[in-house]
Amino acid sequence: KWKRKVDSRVLIDVKTRWSSTHVMIKRALILRDHMEAAKCHATKDQRRKFMHDDEWEMLEEFNQALEPFSVATRVLSGSSHVTSSRVLETWKRLVKTLRLAKEKNKFHVCDKAIDALTGALEHHWDKHMQSIVHLVATALDPEHKKL
Repeated sequence: KWKRKVDSRVLIDVKTRWSSTHVMIKRALILRDHMEAAKCHATKDQRRKFMHDDEWEMLEEFNQALEPFSVATRVLSGSSHVTSSRVLETWKRLVKTLRLAKEKNKFHVCDKAIDALTGALEHHWDKHMQSIVHLVATALDPEHKKL
């Protein structure tokens, strides 16, 4: 059998693409074993620049916290015709996912970040998405009757 080659390039996030941070974190987690192996061969000064276990745990947590946003981005950008109801449904699922994760104490380090993100989503929901236009568009969309 042949093994799938792991892309070992380190990725750096890009200011103009928020999702690139999530991609960078995911790649770092994939390459963790390789980075830890390199750490064994590094000098004492070089080892200080490598990540510690608590930093890896923090990355794991942020990876989990950013995953729902990645899914939402893929859902909305993968549709050739994004409807108002699709935006509403995705928005509601995103907030619900974050709330459930927080209730299950999935997050410890980034609790405040999750609160800020959920608060911002709810603020924008109240401000923009509760308009009669969005609600009527959703009600008339046969694809999303459940909303």
